[in-house]
Amino acid sequence: MLLASWKQNFANPGVNWGGGYVLNHMNKEHLPLFEFAKQFYKAPINGRILDVGCGGGRHIALLRKNYPNSTVYGVDISPLSVKASRRYNKQDVALGNVEAVEGSVCSLPFPDNRFHLVTASETVYFWSDVLKGFQEIFRVLKNGGTLALYCDSVDPEASKKHVKAIKGMRVYTAAELEEFARKARFVSIESHLAENGRYCLIAKKTGNECVVTPMWASNPYITLSALWARALESRRPDHFLEDEAACEVVSNINYDFNKLAMPSYTCLTFALRSALIDKVLFDFLSKNREATVINLGAGLDTRLKRLPPESYSKWIDVDLPLNLDFRRTFFRETKNISTIAQDFIETSWIDRIPKTSDPKVVVIEGQLAYRSKEVVKKLFEALINAFNVIDVIFDLPAPQDVDGNGGATPLAVDGTKKTTVVSEAEYVQPLWTLEDVKALEAWSPAVKILEEYNLADYRKSRQGLRGLKARFPLFRQKMARRVVHLDLVKERIRISKQKAKRERNIYLEG
Repeated sequence: MLLASWKQNFANPGVNWGGGYVLNHMNKEHLPLFEFAKQFYKAPINGRILDVGCGGGRHIALLRKNYPNSTVYGVDISPLSVKASRRYNKQDVALGNVEAVEGSVCSLPFPDNRFHLVTASETVYFWSDVLKGFQEIFRVLKNGGTLALYCDSVDPEASKKHVKAIKGMRVYTAAELEEFARKARFVSIESHLAENGRYCLIAKKTGNECVVTPMWASNPYITLSALWARALESRRPDHFLEDEAACEVVSNINYDFNKLAMPSYTCLTFALRSALIDKVLFDFLSKNREATVINLGAGLDTRLKRLPPESYSKWIDVDLPLNLDFRRTFFRETKNISTIAQDFIETSWIDRIPKTSDPKVVVIEGQLAYRSKEVVKKLFEALINAFNVIDVIFDLPAPQDVDGNGGATPLAVDGTKKTTVVSEAEYVQPLWTLEDVKALEAWSPAVKILEEYNLADYRKSRQGLRGLKARFPLFRQKMARRVVHLDLVKERIRISKQKAKRERNIYLEG
């Protein structure tokens, strides 16, 4: 009686005494099955993977080892298994690379079209409704996604001993499993059977998988680093920036983001920069209904997905044609969202912005630092000439990060090589910044600084010694990475000229 009760842990660990022992046993014994099955399937380099019946968590760890850029989710009907999986993968759980949740295969707690790969190892024996399980897996798979189901036996006769000992267990034949897959609308169904009885079923969801090879016209460090940083931050359980769109885009790009070689501090500051620009922009939009947002150097920015669509009237992305082609893979133009295919330093794009009286705001993230002072000044002058009033929100790197000799690659600086496609990451040195942002007001009377945010003042507990140093007065100016909000008001030029004229007359009369 006690032995029978203990054996029920193989169906649902923790339902009776000895569940922890069974989970440890599973972790040790299932490795050969994984090694056999993994040769028959693959996932995109940054894909989302779901492990159904995650047990003690070792299978999740093996998937992470084989797909180090992927996010792996585990689901199990047993609370003890979920707890064990989290403990086994505690470092990846803390970083947001692994998540384990309680749930049944017959009612998976995930949205439709979520995963590139679903694995199910040594678990189908215990599903209460096998067809429903296959249907649920089909539902949560992306178009073109793969189911990999494997087990140590598909021979009911040879498994009678185990079936008799474990209540609710049933061993299915390969033909039966294939039929379940067909009924659930899977295609390209393959069965792989080893001489020792191990079995792996591979089945595909219909449709074309959305995995694209990155093509961009500027340097990939600029194009992809901020996207990757937002995705990493969004994965964290303690995240301050929620960016599901960034995670989705990353999961569909066939590029090894580890080539970017970004330190954790850099990832943090990129995500902080985005979060602060979000805050400033949302504050502006909350006070200026029906505003038009002009997003310069859009790249793979996902801000329009983080803001409520009702918070703005129009959204205009401006970027190089190749960058916009890449962007359209993920973001479609709508009635309120449009694009202008042009390098924003070629300021003729401004002529295509309606000169209506509605509020307008320009957002420039991670771009101005890679342009020269003269180019930035020219951009501001063009905006002043074109609009009576316009706000600008942008970021500036730390002065210590800028190479005074101009260490940036031409790919990121000017338009001469804008059709060049690069395939490897190459760090780009910023060209320009300011120690004192107020210096911008000397460019034109139209310029007024409204707000300035120093990234060192936020999420201090995660910034470590470098962040602490950046907050000391001695180093603050040199190490300050900032987000700036200013407005450009043409009327101030007229007022300034009148004031200068009055002062000149007073001087002459005196």
